[in-house]
Amino acid sequence: MCLSTIQCMCFALFFRYITVLCHEIMSRVPLIVVLGATGTGKSKLAIELALKFNGEIISADSMQVYKKLDIITNKVTPEERNLVPHHIIDFLSPLKRYSVVEFRNHALKTIDEIVERKKIPIVVGGTNYYIEALLWKILVDADRNPQERRQSPSQDGDSPFPEALFAKLTHCKAILQYVQDALRAPISTLFECIEPVYRIQPQVPQEELQGFSNRVLNDMFGKTTAIENIKRHKNAIQVIIRIVEEIFEFIFNLQQLVSETEKTKPGKPRTYVKHVLLPNLCSTNTLLSCNFVSALFPEMSKLQAEVEEALREVERVLDGGVLGGEEAERAFRGRVEAAERRTLERLGGLVQELSSAVVIEEDCLNHLPVPELHQRLNDVDPVRAAALHPNDRRKVFRSLQVYLRTGKTHSGIIKEQRSEAGGSDLGGPLRFQNTCIFWIQANQTVLDTRLDKRVDEMIESGLIQEISDFHDEYNAKRLLNNEVADYTKGIFQSIGFKEFHNYLILDKEERKTAKGQRILQEGINALKMSTWRYSRSQIKWLKNRFFKSKDRQIPPIYNVDSSNVDEWNEKVLSPASEVVSHLLTDGVEGLSKCQIKPIPKETDHPHQDRHKNFYCEPCQRLFIGTLQWEAHLKSKKHAKFVAGKRKEAVP
Repeated sequence: MCLSTIQCMCFALFFRYITVLCHEIMSRVPLIVVLGATGTGKSKLAIELALKFNGEIISADSMQVYKKLDIITNKVTPEERNLVPHHIIDFLSPLKRYSVVEFRNHALKTIDEIVERKKIPIVVGGTNYYIEALLWKILVDADRNPQERRQSPSQDGDSPFPEALFAKLTHCKAILQYVQDALRAPISTLFECIEPVYRIQPQVPQEELQGFSNRVLNDMFGKTTAIENIKRHKNAIQVIIRIVEEIFEFIFNLQQLVSETEKTKPGKPRTYVKHVLLPNLCSTNTLLSCNFVSALFPEMSKLQAEVEEALREVERVLDGGVLGGEEAERAFRGRVEAAERRTLERLGGLVQELSSAVVIEEDCLNHLPVPELHQRLNDVDPVRAAALHPNDRRKVFRSLQVYLRTGKTHSGIIKEQRSEAGGSDLGGPLRFQNTCIFWIQANQTVLDTRLDKRVDEMIESGLIQEISDFHDEYNAKRLLNNEVADYTKGIFQSIGFKEFHNYLILDKEERKTAKGQRILQEGINALKMSTWRYSRSQIKWLKNRFFKSKDRQIPPIYNVDSSNVDEWNEKVLSPASEVVSHLLTDGVEGLSKCQIKPIPKETDHPHQDRHKNFYCEPCQRLFIGTLQWEAHLKSKKHAKFVAGKRKEAVP
């Protein structure tokens, strides 16, 4: 072995050792987390702890990442941000998407930088699933790299691809779906699929379909003669081969489109076709690869050749005056069945690849209705599909996205995470071992009153003008184009836009009328109700995810009560400071010496199956998970439906 090879091996081992060591060091970094319902004083405690222990704050709020709209998102003031450095706040365009994976990556990088400055990272915010994704290894690294993101036209607001190209793509997917269905069926029943082919693929001459398009063979050697069956096999195989040839032609046309548009129209659709569509059509990532096509053609050709040979032998027998006897038919049966068996064995492994190919490209998935998206997911990852509600577009799309970008099923990745040391039914292990969490709580009645007062203060500070200006700048364009206002993307998800929608669509003069003022007051009342509901949902989420998992690694969680603001120092700041002092001195193990004790973990709660499917017959609705099901059974809506059904049943 030469010296250079030994040096390379040593360097690789050293690099691996350093990587493991860095991960171990980062896992020992002291991390302080402040969470709780909106209005409890999270930011106040985080700032005070940062000032006292030389810390910097990482905001974990999905709405505060956006620029502008400081009032509606309740950002800390510029003065407070001058006191302590704040990160991941007020930096993103309000129309951009910002995923939990992006937050996780951003936050981890920020923690590294804070530690390098020899300061203490303090995470604070009300978006609890952001905090969960940071504390535990539960997410899938399936985001595109920045270069791919720049190349994707869907990121710059342009149409993803021309309509003609989308039509071709849809046509290709239909062809692939047919081939998949055909290969899944025994060859003796392929004729069930022939008639739909004509609707999908009009280039196949109709005369090729005549004679067997409406017939289904219950038994290959049942009522018809051997020669008729073999002829049908030959015809069916020829049709499938012609359809697969269409896939080649489709890809060739796309390549031609790339070549032509590079000369005439630089940019679109060249960028999309070259950098997004073609790689996904022809790469191993979606498995519609040259290996697949080259494997498919020889197998189909072999089967066709064997069938043709059997056909010629039958014709020779017939020409010789022998009308098929039992021995001849047995020989024909053996030939065809052997050909079927070999071909199905060879093609069996390609069925899953065809399922993958039908998915093709995530930008195209945006055009599909939710039921079809769910069916696509069921094709490639039935375990994950069963765990998601068929109408949950965001989660279904994400699972397909994971599959396309990693080549692995989402359910398989989740299973791997849970099997890691420290993993649980909710995902992977704890990322930072030296973590403590402060859960600020307040009496719900006190909190509701506090939230109402905060809404009134936001109104006085200019909330209506802030959202009116923003609405006029962004969402009004959608309304001019007869599109409905979209409150599911970017900053528009923030509490406040939906509640004031009816007021925002009035013109300036109408807003001043009695009707306009009435609508405004209705919006204010709706905002207060939404804020109440949000605070309750935050508390419920925390209890379910942090306390009701038997095997999850949970860092120490300390409850501090902010109900009485006059007792803030005594009941919030002082106990929190004592805990942090022990954490920084002796690590999480030293917290046992602290007089302030964490909340005990629940151990006697019933097991909750988060993925079991429940169907409510009276309400005609599907529910995923025991929690959703039990909540539905207790709901007024369910009781009303059940009562109505009982009345209908009374004669």
